[in-house]
Amino acid sequence: MVELALAELQDKRMLPDGREFWNRHPDEPTPSYKTVESLLSEFPLSSLTWIMGFDQFLMFKTWQKWEWLIATVRIAVLPRRGSNTPSNQTPEADLLREFKDRGADIKLIQGPQMDVSSSAVRARLAANQSIEKWVPSSVANYIQSESLYTSARSS
Repeated sequence: MVELALAELQDKRMLPDGREFWNRHPDEPTPSYKTVESLLSEFPLSSLTWIMGFDQFLMFKTWQKWEWLIATVRIAVLPRRGSNTPSNQTPEADLLREFKDRGADIKLIQGPQMDVSSSAVRARLAANQSIEKWVPSSVANYIQSESLYTSARSS
């Protein structure tokens, strides 16, 4: 699906990378630290930036080897419309300060915000609602043709 979405964007700087899918079972997640380790072994002189949504930033301490990740990669956090971006006196700001105190290089990225999450897309699909305005048409077509995220999908 990432390949389909990137093809529609037609931005030559963005290339899909399949390493999160190599050597794993379809129902097993690949921890992000393994992806970073693989990238660093292939590109040892590169500086990496991990891009994540604000919802994942708030859950980042639940990730495997999160302390190693904040010490190893730059982190760019994209706020989602309606999310509480940190002001000085919030738990989110405390988390941001804690990470920075541990030496993390974290940037909050300002720009157009979309109120779209993968969870919301799956919920719309489960409710038999359209996702055409939420994802590129090629991705919506692929999800429909493969019966992804629906009870019609065979196990």
